[in-house]
Amino acid sequence: TVVVLMMLTKNSVGVEICGRDLRLAVMRMSFGKLRLTAVHRIAGFMTLDEEARNKAVRTLVKSGSIPVSRVFLSMPREHGIVRQIDLPVEMAQKLADVVKLQVETLSPWPLDEIYWDFAQEQQKKNRKLTAITIVIIPKTTLDPWIAFFKSAGAPLSGATLSSLAYGHGATALWKEAGPTVILRREESYTEGVVVNGSRIAAMTVPPADGPGATKTLMDRLLSVAKLPSAEGSRLVLCGGSSDSASFGENPHLPIENTKPQSTADFGAIAGALLPLKQSPFRSKLFPPAKR
Repeated sequence: TVVVLMMLTKNSVGVEICGRDLRLAVMRMSFGKLRLTAVHRIAGFMTLDEEARNKAVRTLVKSGSIPVSRVFLSMPREHGIVRQIDLPVEMAQKLADVVKLQVETLSPWPLDEIYWDFAQEQQKKNRKLTAITIVIIPKTTLDPWIAFFKSAGAPLSGATLSSLAYGHGATALWKEAGPTVILRREESYTEGVVVNGSRIAAMTVPPADGPGATKTLMDRLLSVAKLPSAEGSRLVLCGGSSDSASFGENPHLPIENTKPQSTADFGAIAGALLPLKQSPFRSKLFPPAKR
């Protein structure tokens, strides 16, 4: 019975590097049910030197009894490239080869100097085209983090960019129709993401203070996402600079043991969902040999 239970239970960890901090969420899936078991934050992580960062992560892993068999890193979206393309459904059998050719065209870096991955929307009847989401990160950006987390006792199983993590989290958690808008506010930037079915639009701007700045960002986001308005959309506010009172207005996360303030760590939670749920935005980025 214990062996069967262990086989049906999966733990995963989402790590998000955002602004100055590192946020970490521990998720457990048992018999198909999700449970948030812990959230942690290392304040000022990005201001620390390498040795202090290593010590901080090691201490957290040990003191928090963090399971490290599945650790997924979410990095700021400007550290890589996300592109979406539509391909004929007939190409499904040779999709990897077709996407590789697209990556060679899209990437400003040589193929042997990048990590790349893609995700495909669930195929629907009578659809001639299928949406493909491609993510590219240069090895010079990701390799240092792979080495760091391995040395800190939390080796990575995969990585993604923040906008794709938010897209994955929104799609995996809310099956209901309708767009989701995620606004992440940090001291140094505000990131906005619109997820609408298998489509995603994102932008990062300087800190948006006040309702006027937020409205401007929303208007630009909706324009990029080709949505006439935010009416009927799900709005998720997260990040270190969001007003804590606003978390109570966020939609409930359909995960056991979450509170209204849990949405502050939406990015880390979404990252922890990467190995547990499927979506049109799911990516792992680097090969098994590196995991």
